[in-house]
Amino acid sequence: YLDDHWEIGTGGNFLGRLYADLANTASIPSCFIWNGMMSYRIDENYSIQMNVTNIMDRLFYDNSYFANNSENHVTPGAGRTVTFLAKAKF
Repeated sequence: YLDDHWEIGTGGNFLGRLYADLANTASIPSCFIWNGMMSYRIDENYSIQMNVTNIMDRLFYDNSYFANNSENHVTPGAGRTVTFLAKAKF
């Protein structure tokens, strides 16, 4: 907490190397994804928040799919993403 209203946070996810085929000859590289958040508490019942994932907009791969020796697929992860939340307590 910065004060009674503001809060900031940061963290990350490390994605280790993944093999992309059954023989473990092809791999997807490891990557570190940095995330952050900032929130403002309006009063005891209401707050707003902004989350940013993949702050550095790194290219990474969420998954791989092996079909056969000539057909491999990878799923790219999301680029920099900003989401906004409004919270209410009842």
